[in-house]
Amino acid sequence: MIKQQMKVGPKGQVVIPQLIRESTGVKPGSLVVVELTKKGILIELPRKSENLELLAEGYRKNSKRDIGITREFSAVDSEGWREW
Repeated sequence: MIKQQMKVGPKGQVVIPQLIRESTGVKPGSLVVVELTKKGILIELPRKSENLELLAEGYRKNSKRDIGITREFSAVDSEGWREW
């Protein structure tokens, strides 16, 4: 187990230590899930099903196009993205 104390920046950002990033494959732009638990704050990598949910949530917040999210993501299958 790797444990390290980190400081929270003025915008609420926390740097994930390099050793942890390297051992988990986290790179700039990687998605992580932040969850409030009974023990505190948990930061973890999303499960495959959560990846799509997080992507859809970001799409809903940032999209200005008038197109249904269901149609957009119907191109996703269990193997990954299909061409549309």
